[in-house]
This record gives sequence, C-alpha cells and structure tokens, in this order.
Amino acid sequence: MTESSSAPVKEKAAMAVEFITADPDNAWAISAYGGVPILIELCKSGSLAAQSHAVGAIRNISTVEDIRASLSEEGAIPVLMELLVSGNALAQGKAANCISILASNGEHFRNLLLQEKGLHKLLNLFHDCPNSDTLEHIWRAIYSLSASNSSYRVLSGSTMFIVQLSDLLKSIGQRLEVNTRGFKESVKFKRRGGA
Repeated sequence: MTESSSAPVKEKAAMAVEFITADPDNAWAISAYGGVPILIELCKSGSLAAQSHAVGAIRNISTVEDIRASLSEEGAIPVLMELLVSGNALAQGKAANCISILASNGEHFRNLLLQEKGLHKLLNLFHDCPNSDTLEHIWRAIYSLSASNSSYRVLSGSTMFIVQLSDLLKSIGQRLEVNTRGFKESVKFKRRGGA
C-alpha cells in the first residue's frame, strides 16, 4: 500500500490482510515481510474502515507468540491505546481484544500498556461501552493488568468501575437465573412426555 493509494484500495487491502492473518502462518509472513509498520501507519492515518481492518490484522498477529514482540518493537502499543480513545466502535473492540491478548502474555507487555496509561483508557472505555463483546475484552485486559500494585490502586480508587462491575455481576446472575429457570421448565416438560 503506497501513500498515493486511494482510501477504498487501502480499505480493501486492510480487509484482505485482516482475513489472511487469521492463519498464523500468514500472520508470520506479514510480519516477516515488513507488514506491521504499514498496518500501524494505517491505524494512525487510514479511514475508519481501514483502521478497523488494520487493527484486526494486528490483533491476529498478536496471537502468534513468535512474532508478538515485533508489535512492541514497531510501536503498536501507543497506537492501540489511541484507537481505544478515538477509534470507531469496531476498531475499539478489536483494539481492546488485542490489548487483552498482549496483557495476558507477560510482564513486558503489561508494563508497556501501563506506561501508556492503558488501565485508565480501558476504564474510561469500560464506563462508556455498550457493546458486550468489547466489554468482555476490556474486562480481560483489566484483569491481566491488575496483577501490578499500581493497577490495584487505580482500580480500587475508581468508584465508577466498582459500581459497573457490581452491575455486571448482577446482570450475569440474572441471566443465569433466567437460563436455569428455562432449563428446569424444559426438563419438566420432557419428563411429562413432551417433545
């Protein structure tokens, strides 16, 4: 993708790269042949659609242990943090997913994410996010980052986080209760000779 490529061409190329990097061998090839800096640049300056696909490709690359380190070396962490704040909902979800993967893979990534104020940015997105999939990724990232003492202080000092966590747990409990009732009724119906 050259600087002169049109936005639709960049979007289609980013979509294709996101799709092919779902295969770890292809993710490795994209990284080995210099694709990570191009994806990072696209996350910074591409259209919203191109950003979303580029961060999706970066997320796919982050799942491959042998090439994960290239993401920090190429400067992906600050870009991911920026997408949490300024990306569209789809890019935010993919960035949160990538951050949760990185945060769960060692102290090196946790330290980089914390240096970039990742916990604060995740908490802000957690407070404002209506998407349940994105919330799950945010929750996983916060969980992984919470291993450090500084994270513990930030989390315990966030009243809004504690309130939302409480609401989330209540919601999960209510869903489990509804599912349990439905299951019990289904079992009773089958015992009576129903379908």
